[in-house]
Amino acid sequence: MGYKYLFSNKKVFFQLLNTFIKKEWIKKLDEQHLQKIEKSFILHDFIEKEADIIYEMKTEEQDVYFYILLELQSSVDYSMPFRLLQYMYELWRDIIKNTDQREFKSKKFKLPVIVPIVLYNGQNKWTAPLAFKDYFHQGELFGEQVLDFKYILLDVNRMEKDELINNENLISSIFYLDRTVKNEEEIFERLNTISRVLQYIPREDFLVFKNWVKHILINRFPEEQSEEIISLIENSNQKEVSLMISGLEQSYKKNTENALAVVKLLLEGKTVEEISEKLHLPPKKVIEIKEMFESMNSKLN
Repeated sequence: MGYKYLFSNKKVFFQLLNTFIKKEWIKKLDEQHLQKIEKSFILHDFIEKEADIIYEMKTEEQDVYFYILLELQSSVDYSMPFRLLQYMYELWRDIIKNTDQREFKSKKFKLPVIVPIVLYNGQNKWTAPLAFKDYFHQGELFGEQVLDFKYILLDVNRMEKDELINNENLISSIFYLDRTVKNEEEIFERLNTISRVLQYIPREDFLVFKNWVKHILINRFPEEQSEEIISLIENSNQKEVSLMISGLEQSYKKNTENALAVVKLLLEGKTVEEISEKLHLPPKKVIEIKEMFESMNSKLN
């Protein structure tokens, strides 16, 4: 579960467009006529690193396609303009394949516009060219004869913190949480910062948020704590979201305190059985902390 899950929700995708794309044509978009296309054009070599989502907007005047590439890796891919061209070409090819050939060859036929968007959440600043013409060697010498388009970049870690908070909506809250953190404590600080926003967003958005944050936190807590985390989140009341955050924070602190206590006793030479009995922890939990401590020690040495 991640951004592909999020943006498969039409309301969330439409909110993304309206919140972060500052273009005049955004005002002409209508959520009612937005439709997700169940296809993907990701190249085989990139399946593990990225995902794509495609929406079609049908209007009386024209059809427009939004191609969003989810670039979920830490490094910058400088071939992005070319890869986007490949994906856009494949989408156009698919459209033409499903178009009556007489219509395709007629004077009236026009290719639909594809708006390319790249969502990137890596730590490094995105420095790949945004315009296709900048991917050519000395392309500026040939002016209008050079193929060109420009994709929209949404760089999560470079978004303004205050803007994300002040937007007061689901997608901004998720981007705010997804920015790089120094430690787990910072996650809870951010959750507390947006707690008021979470109380007042639409209920449907809150349910989406709960699924998202559950996925994020489960990966950061020990396996045996996952049931407690899931229960705290799933049983939370939107109007009392601060209680959910407080419960999650207490659960994390308790786990941290247990780990420190186990390490202290290990350094004193206590056995797993002795530690388990003294701290009232399952032996499996003590062994897990012991192995983690030994792994950290070996890396330092």
